[in-house]
Amino acid sequence: MGDVIQGQLNIFSAQSQNVQTLTYGSETSILSVDAETKKPNQKMKIDGFATIESSIPLGLTSYQYGVTLRVYRNSQLLFSQNLQQGAAAVLTLSFTQQNALSFTWVDTVTSIGTYTYSVRIEFFSRSSTGVTAQTNTRAIAITTVKNSARILELFFTDATLYLYNVYEE
Repeated sequence: MGDVIQGQLNIFSAQSQNVQTLTYGSETSILSVDAETKKPNQKMKIDGFATIESSIPLGLTSYQYGVTLRVYRNSQLLFSQNLQQGAAAVLTLSFTQQNALSFTWVDTVTSIGTYTYSVRIEFFSRSSTGVTAQTNTRAIAITTVKNSARILELFFTDATLYLYNVYEE
C-alpha cells in the first residue's frame, strides 16, 4: 500500500461480469485497457484477476484441464501464469469448478505515449471434449504516479502502523 506525498495518481481500469467462453486450443482476449505515460521510464503497476469456471461432465474416470493467463503491452508479452486442475475419480455427477487467477506486475515503459494492456487466456489442455471453460468476472487496473513523487510504503502489524520505505519516483 502506498500513499503519494506529492504528485498525482492516475488509474486506468476495465472490468466485466459478462460470461465469455474460452475456446479450446486458442487464445481469447478477455479484457483490455489503454494507459497513458507522461514521462520516460514510467512505472505502470498492473493489478488484476480473472475467474475461471470449468464444467466437468458426468461419466469420466478422470478429468484434467489447463489455462494460461497472459498480459500484454501492445503486442509484447509481459508475463503469464498457468492454472491446471484434475483428479482421477469415477464421476457419477457432473460438476462445475471455480478458480481465480490474480496478478500484480510492475512494467517500466521507456517512452511517453498511450499503450494498450490486454489480458488473454488460452484454454490449452483438457481430458475430454466435454470439459469446457469460461470466464465470468475479470478486471485490470493500472496505476501510475504522475510527476515526481515520494511514495511511502506502509504496512500494519498487530494494529501498529510502520513506515517501510520512502523513495523518489
